[in-house]
Amino acid sequence: MTVKDKIIDLRIRSGLTQEQFAEKANIDLEQLKAVENGERLPDEDMRVAISQAFELSAYELTPDIDEQDEYDRQSEAENTIDTQLPYNPFFREGSEGNMGAASQPVAANYKSVLRTNGILMYVIPAIIGSTAITVLAFFVGFFFSNKLSLSTNAGIAGSILSLLSTALSFIFVRIFYYKAFSKLGIIDELKDKFWLFLTSQLSISGLVAYSFSKLFDKFFWAERINLPVTLTEVLSGFISSASTVLSAVLAIIITISLLYLFYSFVNKTATVNVSKYRISYICVICFTVAVLILTSLLGNHTRLLTIIMLILEALMTVLLIYLMNNSEKFNSKTLTVIVPIVFFAINCVYGAVYPLTALPA
Repeated sequence: MTVKDKIIDLRIRSGLTQEQFAEKANIDLEQLKAVENGERLPDEDMRVAISQAFELSAYELTPDIDEQDEYDRQSEAENTIDTQLPYNPFFREGSEGNMGAASQPVAANYKSVLRTNGILMYVIPAIIGSTAITVLAFFVGFFFSNKLSLSTNAGIAGSILSLLSTALSFIFVRIFYYKAFSKLGIIDELKDKFWLFLTSQLSISGLVAYSFSKLFDKFFWAERINLPVTLTEVLSGFISSASTVLSAVLAIIITISLLYLFYSFVNKTATVNVSKYRISYICVICFTVAVLILTSLLGNHTRLLTIIMLILEALMTVLLIYLMNNSEKFNSKTLTVIVPIVFFAINCVYGAVYPLTALPA
């Protein structure tokens, strides 16, 4: 029996979870998980701690020569693969004055994993969605141009695209969410938190996208500045493109920050300042409310559906802030599964119905 199997057998016979076993033996939980997953061998300090806690001989947990050799071969192979990975501009191992710290490569590694998957989580659906928009616009215009009015075409296409966008978000967010946390070995703790992550990501990104789209809306400035029509159209196109790019960058930042936050909820050793996240999300809500009020005051009134959806998205963000302040509630099935699924369903309905409300009576 290998050392890994001995420790697992000892824990099960003792009727303890990994958290309880680590606490009783006074060892690091992540190191225990790594040992039980076969990713590392217990060092001497861990073997002594377990032996003393469970009244064993330290020799019983010492790996034999064959087991040590096998582990060394696997480690050498993994290190060879790691050195052949492509350069990642978002990964920086160590920092000035601390390049030799033993814990720094581990911290940099989890940051690299979360950043890479966070970017892919947003970029891939955006590329596929843009392609789908072009194809669908051509399809609707070609086949229904003689049967339906232009506004009706736009409404139907908008509903289909909204549902398609939601489906793409669901698929790819789930793929890279599982990929990131599986690579970090904590997917079991975060598997049932996926719905909360998905809804939080859609909600906060939606609030930011709404705010910027309204701030850069031509109604905010074009009707109040006396400019030639041609120049107005050029500036309008430029500002619209700039707001789209800026919204996309902020959405990626939000996605990565949420991955960091969820990682910190289950890994207490993570160096994540939760208070900064709390302040940031409160600012997002205040910013959106301010833009909503400003929009209404300037005469560009928002539909009732939009107001309702913004309130729901703000409530989801408030729920996330509440979980930051009450991390023990992070394991509540109601708060992390049921409520987010309801919000996600409402998001889908809103996305399908809203474009149709623009149709003429």
